[in-house]
Amino acid sequence: MKIELDMYQTMAVAVLVLMLGKFLKKRVNFLERFCIPAPVIGGVIFAVFTCICYVTGVAEFTFDDILKEVCMVFFFTSVGFQANLKVLRSGGKAMIVFLGLVITLIVFQNFLAVGLSKLLNISPLVGLCTGSIPMVGGHGTA
Repeated sequence: MKIELDMYQTMAVAVLVLMLGKFLKKRVNFLERFCIPAPVIGGVIFAVFTCICYVTGVAEFTFDDILKEVCMVFFFTSVGFQANLKVLRSGGKAMIVFLGLVITLIVFQNFLAVGLSKLLNISPLVGLCTGSIPMVGGHGTA
């Protein structure tokens, strides 16, 4: 059976999955203690559910992803609003040292990824996409 969800149904499922994640995070101490985000909890459960449905032939889900780009832009824009020099300065010397270490590690990740890609005869651009890009911006950025 193929289940096709339109934009509104997809958004409703996403909200329900988020609410499930929030509910489980409150109820399961392990998830709260290790700071597992509610969207990850609900998303993993839903991904496993849809995978089992697909593999067993019970159902195949198709989602309308028209809002995906818009929601991703909203998310990454809102993350950018949190960054400012005042917060960076409030961290003092330790924050500057940390920032320097992070920048150094990012550069080393890129050199390592591009070097390994050349060693494996893969395009250096693919190597770069497996270097610091997913580590800094997340898999959605990569």
